Amino acid sequence: MKHPDHFDLVRLPVVAYEKIIQDAKRIEERFAQSGVSTALNSRISQYRKIIESFLDIATGRLRQSHMDWGLLHQAIFEVEQIQTIVEEFLKPPLSPEWRPRVLELISGRPLPQTEKEQSKARDIQFELFIAASCRASGYLVEPKEPDILVRGECGDFGIAAKRPKSPKTLERHIRKGSHQINDSGMPGILAIELSLIHNPQNNILLSDTQGDGIEILRRIADRFVELNSRRIRSLIKFPNVFGLVVYMANLSFVSNTLQFASATRWTITNLCEMTDPHYEQLRK
Repeated sequence: MKHPDHFDLVRLPVVAYEKIIQDAKRIEERFAQSGVSTALNSRISQYRKIIESFLDIATGRLRQSHMDWGLLHQAIFEVEQIQTIVEEFLKPPLSPEWRPRVLELISGRPLPQTEKEQSKARDIQFELFIAASCRASGYLVEPKEPDILVRGECGDFGIAAKRPKSPKTLERHIRKGSHQINDSGMPGILAIELSLIHNPQNNILLSDTQGDGIEILRRIADRFVELNSRRIRSLIKFPNVFGLVVYMANLSFVSNTLQFASATRWTITNLCEMTDPHYEQLRK
């Protein structure tokens, strides 16, 4: 879609943009406190600077000039996700076991569609986002095989987090993740991000309302699982892989409120019997 060409069209309140900028600065501060300075050309610094520039122009502090709308939109989405990760793992008291992985987030390119086949920073970001979400929900998490070790009242389990970049690599990632779970000796869940497979050019989803965008992505994710469930089950041959999680995210623009937004979807598929104790872990 074509982004708006007038700054007054994007009606997210000024205070909201100010909060996003503060979140970006807090991310940089957390990295600095961990002994790593975010370089001027790091993607995190680029996110902060483009949001600051947009706010300065939108509020009349600067004259209107060219704006990279795609980067601005991506920055808003990324800052929220990275802030979730950093607040879980870099705020005092620090989590030393997670620190090396979190510090990888400063690398990578600002836009996911411009990256090559391998993207270590964003691959780790997906893994960390899952771990941070589990930790925020009250679980203990450790950076151990298969990728994440989760400890909870219902027992321990592992999560293998995979982020294939194209359909041709999907089966390889499914096999690799299931082998990791099996080799860990733990029961586990395979989590796959399909955002780039669904939308390799990172195109913006145009919707009338925020709810419409979420519903469109829900149908896409659920349809993928429905069409591929039998094939995926045939690739996951190990009985200790008891669940599949599919994650998709898409930048969106809400036309009736003229706001930047994003749609995300988590689809959870049970691969074990309902009488299996791990079934309750999937429900939670």
